[in-house]
Amino acid sequence: MDARKTIPETSTATTIPAADAATAIRRKAVIASETNPLEDEVDEKADRRVMRMPESPFVQRKCAACEEEDKTAQHRPPAKGIAPFIQRQVVPPVRQGRRFKHHDVNVLIRTSCDDAAFGLDKVEEAFKRALDKIFLSDCIEASRRRAIQANLKKNGYDVRCLDSARLVNAGACAESTGFSIPANILTLGSEAFKGGSCGDLASTILHEIIHVTRGRFQEDLSGSCEASCFGFGSASPDLCKNIDVFGNKHP
Repeated sequence: MDARKTIPETSTATTIPAADAATAIRRKAVIASETNPLEDEVDEKADRRVMRMPESPFVQRKCAACEEEDKTAQHRPPAKGIAPFIQRQVVPPVRQGRRFKHHDVNVLIRTSCDDAAFGLDKVEEAFKRALDKIFLSDCIEASRRRAIQANLKKNGYDVRCLDSARLVNAGACAESTGFSIPANILTLGSEAFKGGSCGDLASTILHEIIHVTRGRFQEDLSGSCEASCFGFGSASPDLCKNIDVFGNKHP
């Protein structure tokens, strides 16, 4: 006897009438009419519910509890023992010159003097002492003094510092250009800060200031005024102290 069970044959196929067999197996596609009312209805619903954007912008707001939690988190201090991380931008210091006014004379000391070999404080202090001699002392004859004062008040002074080896007259104490625009220009050489043959720094500055208003006879007024005002040099102080701009001597 066969141990296999006999399974009754069943059919799940649908019986198709013979008359419709040909059309049921393969029907020919038919293109719908352009004015099909059913398709128009579907398109209208899709456009209204899905495709069309709302008239006003859609804004989704957080719940009140969520917004309050965000505010608390933003202002919450860091946990104990944890320092807040702050990254600071390191900006290198900008070297600046110095401006000052003394006896109504405007003086600009350039950044080239802001160096260990020179020093802004040294230059300012020496320049003020030189101006004091011109405005407060009688070591310079009155007419010459008035001419120098007028020039300084009008044009001021522009002070630079440079290695003496790089000056036009290499190795000199200083050099000056008078009646420049916008100011008289004085360049102090490194040798002027060492004393020695250049003498006191204020004396060197006075020497160069005098260059801008020399007498009409082109005499050696600068050296004479150094001798008269600072007692430096071998020139006679008489020219600076007793002779006016016209060459007339005043005892």
